[in-house]
Amino acid sequence: MSEIVKSEAIVLTKLDYSDSSKIVNLFTREFGRITVIVKGGRNKNSKIGLVVDPMNIIDAVIYNKPNREIQLLSGAELQAHFPNIRNDYEKLRYAFAVLELLNEQYMQEEANSRLFIGVKRIFELFNASPEDPQIIFLRFFLFFLKELGFEISVDVCPVCNKKLAGSGFFGFLFTRGIICDDCAGKGTGIELSMELFELYNCLKMKKSVVSSRKTVDQIQTQLLHFLEHHSMSFKGLKSLAR
Repeated sequence: MSEIVKSEAIVLTKLDYSDSSKIVNLFTREFGRITVIVKGGRNKNSKIGLVVDPMNIIDAVIYNKPNREIQLLSGAELQAHFPNIRNDYEKLRYAFAVLELLNEQYMQEEANSRLFIGVKRIFELFNASPEDPQIIFLRFFLFFLKELGFEISVDVCPVCNKKLAGSGFFGFLFTRGIICDDCAGKGTGIELSMELFELYNCLKMKKSVVSSRKTVDQIQTQLLHFLEHHSMSFKGLKSLAR
């Protein structure tokens, strides 16, 4: 039975469809991922067509029919569009990397309020915080991995359950995450410096970060490879390609 539903939504992507319409992917607070069509959305006078830009947060009105792959977006009001992100190239790159992760790796058509609130908060930080956008993105990346079920722990070794805090040195497995000195000493994984471990800890615990660009880039590369090992469909982030 068809019904009209309402939800706060983040616009992930939009694509021109036919001569007059747009196909839009939304991440909604109430229903998870939804693909909708905006009829007449390519018309310059279409109010809905103007507000469904990627990264915008909207209040969506959806004509929902069960078992239909593409629903009808019948109304949309703009809630936020983050002008400071759009005017800063680095912020924009990392904000679109967040959208790319959501669009390509989160396929659940069910509500995840924690993830929705997290994404909304990260865009607010990109828009208003003076913190390095790469650091903001890495905090989100670790949070997103946890929501996917692939959490990287800074507390215990995922192999032997030993507490990591007492380790003399660390290793990293792309299949498991950070491992203790005992497991790393067996030749398992790659070496993880104390500086990298401390940065992981700061990112996870939301502490201020004082690290070299090289170290920050290393963690970003590790996280990308980590997700590649857990998702066959993941081939990197085009938004971050130079």
